[in-house]
Amino acid sequence: MGAKVCPQSGSLARIGEIFNRPALLWLLIALAVRLLAGTVLHLYSEAQGFAGFYPLASGSDDRVFWSQAQSLLAGITPERIFCPYPYVLSALFSVFGPSLVAGKLLNIALGSLIVSIGVLIARELTAERPYNWRELRHPVNLAGLFLTIYPSAVFHSTQLLRDSLVVFLGIAAIYFALRIIRGYRGVWPWFGYGLALTLFYAFRPYAAFALATGFTLYLLYYRQTATTVLVSLFGALVAPWLADWGPFAWRYLVMFVEPVTVESFREEVYAIGGSAIGVTVDFTSIHGFLWTYAYSFFTAMFGPFIWQLRSPVVAVGLVESLPMLLFIPIWAKGIWRLLTRRSGEAGFLLFISLLLIGAIALFSANIGANIRLRLLPWNVFLIFAAVQFGERLQKSSGQSGRK
Repeated sequence: MGAKVCPQSGSLARIGEIFNRPALLWLLIALAVRLLAGTVLHLYSEAQGFAGFYPLASGSDDRVFWSQAQSLLAGITPERIFCPYPYVLSALFSVFGPSLVAGKLLNIALGSLIVSIGVLIARELTAERPYNWRELRHPVNLAGLFLTIYPSAVFHSTQLLRDSLVVFLGIAAIYFALRIIRGYRGVWPWFGYGLALTLFYAFRPYAAFALATGFTLYLLYYRQTATTVLVSLFGALVAPWLADWGPFAWRYLVMFVEPVTVESFREEVYAIGGSAIGVTVDFTSIHGFLWTYAYSFFTAMFGPFIWQLRSPVVAVGLVESLPMLLFIPIWAKGIWRLLTRRSGEAGFLLFISLLLIGAIALFSANIGANIRLRLLPWNVFLIFAAVQFGERLQKSSGQSGRK
């Protein structure tokens, strides 16, 4: 696959690309949707006695983040901080004061930027096609629509949770990685990729490792230049090191080396609670592992399924997962084209989505956890599906016009 050289990509003007018409249009639409949803959910939370926090009885990490941020703001370091998000909130509160609404508005803004970057990715992959904002079937507009109305993305972007920040960093790294794959010259794509990946490692190490690995493997698979591959390997080496996870994130990944450790982690952390669905992975034999892991993989990607209904929480997940089943043909065809090296640059999105879902399927048997953990792989897959579906619609429309 030949790289596409874009001589102007090294200029600072490319940083302002987010303000082009489709990205700005969908940024504003996504912002309006999330502001409306955030207002309704906040008022509902207060009315139900949750004081504006996570509006479900099952609870979440938002109260912990709030408490830890308050402690940091007072100069007290909590005993156990399992992610940097409380530091982000404390920095925000040091400027605007300890405000739950300010934290939520930050996440709403980040959630809207995720949609905007997703639109930029779709535009990157369809740059040769004329864009018309009135043409909804254009891949760019479909990507904007899918990402804007993605229910879990809307919901979690209105809460005091780290998900919006994590997905923002992940999709930003993917955007810059795609620009590198497409052959853009200059240091800015590499700088953006390295910075986003390093911060991503700090928040979600396994996902960042999967992203860095997928980027490097994709470069090798499509025979990119040796320099590009070596630089990507260097990034995968250094980024987790800077995030204090050691070279190639070995301090974090060592826990996944031993099957017993993975099995224990799965059972004790992600196979409990009201949204657990009892999906197990057999680590005792290769045959048993392949069969049970495949089921866990499909559950992580498209579940929950009807036969897995065990609680109201799982039923809520089913409402969101059912429409995704319509994309299975695009998903299956994309995998086949990826295996036969005919997927083009859009295949990178599907490849990353598969790796991320594969990692989730390894340790999670909990629909509530899956819904949050798969926010990034689903966002990426929805962009891929929008590109494929939009191109199919445009081809069929062109054929109808010629008749």
